[in-house]
Amino acid sequence: MKTKVVMCSGLFCSVFAGAFMLNQYDGRSGVAACDEWELYLLEHHLSARMSETESKDLPFGPREYIRIVNK
Repeated sequence: MKTKVVMCSGLFCSVFAGAFMLNQYDGRSGVAACDEWELYLLEHHLSARMSETESKDLPFGPREYIRIVNK
């Protein structure tokens, strides 16, 4: 019985730690480029929506699934 508890606890902790590490990993090497785009958008497009051509140049953010643009 003790071995089952130890095995289940170890398995749970390893899965939990793996999920935590995957959550911390962005997978993007161009973080500085994203910061430049954010500053650009804040300066020029704070109140207006972006056009379709500007949207094609801008990469999607880490949790941005759709983008509404003017045609």
